[in-house]
Amino acid sequence: MPPASPAQGLSPGQHRTIRVHLALIPAYVWLFYVWPVFFAQLPVRPTADQPHLVRDFFHFYVVGTITREHDAHALYDIDAMAAVAERVLPGVPKNIVPPVYGPQVGLLFAPFSELDYLSALYVWLALTLVGTGVCVYLVWQSSDVRRFPWPVAVFALGMPGLHFALSFGQTSVLGLACFTALWLALRRGHHVAAGVAVGALAYKPQLGLVVACVFILRREWRVVGGAVLAIAAQCLAAWAYWGTSIFEAYARAIPRYLSLFGAMEPDAQLAYSMRAVLLGLHLEPRWAVAASVSLSVVVIGFAVAAWRHEVPIDVRYVGLVFATLLIDPHLYGYDLLLAAPALLLAGDRAWRRRDQIGVVCVTALYSAPILTMLLPGPSVLTTLALVAVTGWTIGRSLRETPIEASDKSASH
Repeated sequence: MPPASPAQGLSPGQHRTIRVHLALIPAYVWLFYVWPVFFAQLPVRPTADQPHLVRDFFHFYVVGTITREHDAHALYDIDAMAAVAERVLPGVPKNIVPPVYGPQVGLLFAPFSELDYLSALYVWLALTLVGTGVCVYLVWQSSDVRRFPWPVAVFALGMPGLHFALSFGQTSVLGLACFTALWLALRRGHHVAAGVAVGALAYKPQLGLVVACVFILRREWRVVGGAVLAIAAQCLAAWAYWGTSIFEAYARAIPRYLSLFGAMEPDAQLAYSMRAVLLGLHLEPRWAVAASVSLSVVVIGFAVAAWRHEVPIDVRYVGLVFATLLIDPHLYGYDLLLAAPALLLAGDRAWRRRDQIGVVCVTALYSAPILTMLLPGPSVLTTLALVAVTGWTIGRSLRETPIEASDKSASH
């Protein structure tokens, strides 16, 4: 379409473009702020005066080192793990995280331990960026959001979850890959493959709790079968490498480290779980745990009820993802990276249907983590936004009318 002449005024398409860019102004400001910060915090050499050197990735690097050296004792002994950490990066202050991951996780990170720590960290940050880009591209290419390439690019580059994952050096890109693969498989009717994506979440079991309850209680047996196959493959790989005794050591370690849960949450202002928020409101720990467990059961119940075959798969999927994050007892800013596909799909659906409540909910969840750096004690904002968007998406699933002809190709 040729550009409108001054006499004609702006065309509807040009008005729409202007509105989109105006709406993206906060995202542009955030982008110009956060990427320089990311590059400024990159460590150049391993010295003790660099506070951004030892990130959460260091724990996985140490686990990989222990796995490569086949040191079964150190894998689930926090003192022995601390000794290995000091050996691979001497003289640098470290916060040693209790070894709570399954024995299969070390197999994934053992190749990284062949490199020095700094090189391994850079490789992991690069993989996080590339992996996130691939997942967002697959969602963009396979859904209606492909109509908006520029807003999607801005969305991806400015995702708070991505920047938290990079600044913490966390493994959130693995969960993002699993949830992206889950959506693609469900949308194409590949139910066993969807189950494999669910089973891959065994590296962090709390991420698979909601999907496990939904698919088992809804008798989605092909999905369940795929998940069992994926979990069995991980267990078999760990058994082949470590032997049976490693599972006994893991089973003994988990109860022992539950009392050290606080050691895994050094930045309480960035913890968004219901339990963390209740603790921040000065509720006694036992009551905070009890309340968060009770609320989680309610959320899972609604997620199961909302998994109705007459509802488009995209609607069901976004509710599943948001419910997963909401009940996570160790939810941090970097975990919000897992919600990238769900946010894109939910935002597009709300925009197309002119659902202002949905637009507000999606925008709030995207923006709330940014406010954590501007307001005192703002983790409640992100949790409330997550509650709102979960309620909105699950509510839409419960109220949805039978699938229209245009949605049938994407149904389960």
